[in-house]
Amino acid sequence: MYKRMYWGVAVLLVLALVIPAWANKIAVVGTSQEVSLKLNNNQELGALVLALKFAEPGSDVVLKSFSFQGTKVDYIKCKEVLIDNQEKTVLVYAIPFDEAYIPAGEGSVVSLRFEGNDPITLEPTKISRQDGISLISTEAKGLEFEFNTTPVAKPKKDLPSSFSLSQNHPNPFNPSTIILYALPQGAHVNLVIYNVLGQKVKTLVDDFQTAGFQSVEWDGTNDNGSVTSSGIYFYKLVAGDFTQTKKMVMLK
Repeated sequence: MYKRMYWGVAVLLVLALVIPAWANKIAVVGTSQEVSLKLNNNQELGALVLALKFAEPGSDVVLKSFSFQGTKVDYIKCKEVLIDNQEKTVLVYAIPFDEAYIPAGEGSVVSLRFEGNDPITLEPTKISRQDGISLISTEAKGLEFEFNTTPVAKPKKDLPSSFSLSQNHPNPFNPSTIILYALPQGAHVNLVIYNVLGQKVKTLVDDFQTAGFQSVEWDGTNDNGSVTSSGIYFYKLVAGDFTQTKKMVMLK
């Protein structure tokens, strides 16, 4: 059965299900392969759940490990990959809480590393209890996924296609909030919080950063370490020639 399972989350998985329907299987043959699952969503998502079958029962293919590092869901605390190497199925979920969301745009959501000589066949599936009642179905539609395979020795990091600044979450917030932004290439990044008078409150980032999906947390303090008052604040991102400002609200 699954290496990890939290039944307290199982009900949420059914309610938050977002899974596409594929017409074709994607087969990969090799003794060791890393498969990157890419998501291209046009709008922000409240949750992500994927139920996949990766091989036929009796196959020598096993799912050895996984990684969320550098993906667009890396910042989410409630995320997991549940592996059943006997039934050859895998359940991937990422569920933001506190009014958070998965940002729109293209990017990898997880990397899976398989080993075995038989074909790796990825296709949507159903995961059911022993009495046959379905826990995860594949009826929901609306997303497209792309499976890219690369040798494990040469993993490829998925990069955003353009600069972007996402809305902070949660918003309104108390006492802290997370700001997400995307860098398609390395750049000097300056991310600053301002009050409604245009006065600088705190510098969150002032450094060169490599390409990728980035996140930073603001704990509601100013540059002196003092807690700021409730109200409207603005955060401004400058990365190379890209500049964007968004509004957020602190409540107490």
